[in-house]
Amino acid sequence: MQNLKLLLLWLCMAFFTLRCSAPTKEFQTSPSFAATDISLTATHTTSPQAAEATGLPGALPTPYPIPTLVTPAAQGPPLNTNSTPEEVRLRAQNPSWHTMWIDGSASVLTFDGTQSGSFHAQAWIDRFGGGQALSTDQLDDLPKDIAEASPRWAWLSNGETVSLYDLVTGDHEPKYYRWFTHPLESAGIVAEMVSPHFVENLGDHPIIGEEQVAGRPTVIIDLDHAHFWLDAKTGVVLRYQNFSNGKITTEVVINSIAYDLSLPAEAQLGFVSNQISFDKGPAPPEHDFSNSTLEIESAMFGDPEQYAETFLVDLYGDDYFLGSVPTGAAPLLRCSRSADGSKIVFSYLQMLNSSQGRETVRWFALANVNQVYDPLPDLSLLSPVAWVPDNQHLVFSGCDAEGNCGLHLFDTIKEQTIWTRAGDFGAPLPIWNPDGTKLAVVGNPTEAGLLTLQVLAFESGTLLYEGTFDPDTEKAPVDAPIHDWGVEIPTSYSGYGNCTAPP
Repeated sequence: MQNLKLLLLWLCMAFFTLRCSAPTKEFQTSPSFAATDISLTATHTTSPQAAEATGLPGALPTPYPIPTLVTPAAQGPPLNTNSTPEEVRLRAQNPSWHTMWIDGSASVLTFDGTQSGSFHAQAWIDRFGGGQALSTDQLDDLPKDIAEASPRWAWLSNGETVSLYDLVTGDHEPKYYRWFTHPLESAGIVAEMVSPHFVENLGDHPIIGEEQVAGRPTVIIDLDHAHFWLDAKTGVVLRYQNFSNGKITTEVVINSIAYDLSLPAEAQLGFVSNQISFDKGPAPPEHDFSNSTLEIESAMFGDPEQYAETFLVDLYGDDYFLGSVPTGAAPLLRCSRSADGSKIVFSYLQMLNSSQGRETVRWFALANVNQVYDPLPDLSLLSPVAWVPDNQHLVFSGCDAEGNCGLHLFDTIKEQTIWTRAGDFGAPLPIWNPDGTKLAVVGNPTEAGLLTLQVLAFESGTLLYEGTFDPDTEKAPVDAPIHDWGVEIPTSYSGYGNCTAPP
């Protein structure tokens, strides 16, 4: 423990001379975003097209509540070399961002200018106190080691308490840091980024230039002992240098930054899993994940004894974070990916009591994982949900509020059920003929313990063929037309493979 305290003190002294020497203030509290405070209450939604036509919101809200920010009434133009110290102070102290992700590095230099230690860090941060920060141990060769290093330390904030984790030993403890505007001020290279206290003593120090940092325009502030590069639009510090006797002693540079995006479950809920690692950050809008293998991480919050537990599932593709999806009382019970790889449908599990629950249909596009559609809130699923090869329709078995059960064909664009065929089709996923005009489903158990194989017309649901299907031999009748389709009836359904594997 003593070594850990010494390490933290050294980090603070090496990286944050300004932060550690700031005048002491009264300890501030902030709104609590503990896991039990998170609400998933949401209105049911329509498709993107229908939402635009009706003026409805069109998507379930993010599970992490984003407060209303107190920002200047008029933000004004970006900072420039003609901006006054007061304009700089207002921009830095009145953030206009809700959340942000940063990836950066810090270097500690000796007085002869040689590098004595370096660190790599990432952070997901919520404006009002929540977030996660990761940092490596000291690295000897920064460019080379960054590509290979794993995080050693993790700081997790739920808005009030910061817990520090040693990701190698598994040790962790809560920390009640004295903080000014964000609990993660004491976490790695995050400090001056989220809470630039130098602006309190800005005086008449000039803006000495403009420069691009992390792809964003910045203005350079000259203080007697440091230079700061401020994001001209947001006021966030993207780079800074400390000086001693005219020589640089510490330099922190943000390599990548993104604003106003959803946070991973760990950063939302303030916990660390054994899967935690550096990643590429939020997915760039232009990146196509249709052919990517997806990775899934899940976390639970809520009260299991009250049947109110809810899972959040984080999706990653090509090491980018795509978004976080609430999936109900199971991490991702049953899911399916569209033929073009761009959409995922899953069943959302709601527990009614200790032994009963109901599943409903929900789906989202990988281009916007946080926009989850809940098109049939009153229909309870009896089977997995499958995408039709046209990437627009869904097929599944379910019962409505009156107890009428059957096989449904649902159009996600028109937001309506095309047809329903009465019966119990709660077994495997359907299969399709090569041109997508017919589907085969298994269901309607007979008194002899066999199942019924039905071939239906896609557009109308008309019955084209009916025969028996033996679940023990998994064989269809010899006269069944599916033998010419080149596919087999699936007899089991498990795991994430149906939604993580590329098409």
